Order: sequence, then structure tokens, then C-alpha cells
Amino acid sequence: MKITIQVNENIQDTEIAVTCNKLTPEIEKLLATIRILDQQLMVTKEDEN
Repeated sequence: MKITIQVNENIQDTEIAVTCNKLTPEIEKLLATIRILDQQLMVTKEDEN
């Protein structure tokens, strides 16, 4: 598995893209985990949530 992170200060929303040759149970589990984290994740930057 290859993971690539691109930081772009000009974008408004975070985007996660998964590129694969087939959707495996492991990838489905990863996507489910990301969806759960999206509902629970809070980030603080310079006193801003």
C-alpha cells in the first residue's frame, strides 16, 4: 500500500481519494474507519476549532 499526502493551504475541504484495482474487505474497513473518524475528529489551530 502506498500513502501520499499533499498539503495545499488554498483548499477549503479535506479530500481523501483511494485508488485501487478492486475494492477489498481491507479497503472497505479503512473507508469505514475514515467515515467514523470524520464524525469524531476535532482539530485545533491557533485557538480555532
